[in-house]
Amino acid sequence: MSGTLLLALNFPPFGGGIARMMGEVALRYPPRSLTISTGTWPGWEAGDPRFPQTIDRVAIGAKRLRTLNGLGLWTWRAASLARRTRPGFVWCDEVKPAGYAATWLHARGGPPFGVVAHGADFLLLDAKIRRSVFKRWTARHILARCSVVVANSRWTADLARSVLEFLGCRALAADVRVVPLGTTPSRFRPGLDPAPARRRHRLEGGPWLLTVARLDYHKGIDTVIRALPAIRAVFPTACYAVAGIGSRRDSLERLVAELGLGDAVRLLGFVSDDELPA
Repeated sequence: MSGTLLLALNFPPFGGGIARMMGEVALRYPPRSLTISTGTWPGWEAGDPRFPQTIDRVAIGAKRLRTLNGLGLWTWRAASLARRTRPGFVWCDEVKPAGYAATWLHARGGPPFGVVAHGADFLLLDAKIRRSVFKRWTARHILARCSVVVANSRWTADLARSVLEFLGCRALAADVRVVPLGTTPSRFRPGLDPAPARRRHRLEGGPWLLTVARLDYHKGIDTVIRALPAIRAVFPTACYAVAGIGSRRDSLERLVAELGLGDAVRLLGFVSDDELPA
């Protein structure tokens, strides 16, 4: 056996933080040591050559990998890949749906597998397993066979441990690992001139609080906005900038208006990778 198999619904050019993380993982594995199994997404033909790994795309859209038919096709394709490449380990980008395919492989003599925990995935799982016997059974079926859970922060690790304890996976809960998210030192480094980017986005003054994230309910952006009046009572020039797009923009704009924060909160929309280090 050699190499590693990554089962990832979320993989570039699919958007979002998990896809970005999986792409960075693929860039940093030794060349040709990782095989990625994923779905299709507009632009993948142009993007895949930048990764020094084998990328095998199931011939359906990535979002359809969550459906019953899509999951069946993905599992069949992953089994074919495993027979051909004989990986020593399988990584799942999330518990579900990748965990279903990994569990199926493992139950039939396939390699051990691990799950990456991000936060929202385990928040949703925690809610579902507490109100649904079926969801509890499916989650336990996956995680009872999982070899390791790797969390992106101590907070996420604590959440994962709570879920695992609730499911009765106590040995796995006791061994949750934490690997914090990193950056590319050649891009995110001291000494960069932030002035051009700040002028372009009208980020004068400050100090500035910053969030770079999709505008979703679980990101806590509304919590920071609600806290900003209290922060400004102590630091009157403090402001808050949010870089990202998402479905909650309208509700966040209404909240800013309700609190009378005006330009103290800037929803910047999409900010390019080149500007983020500034």
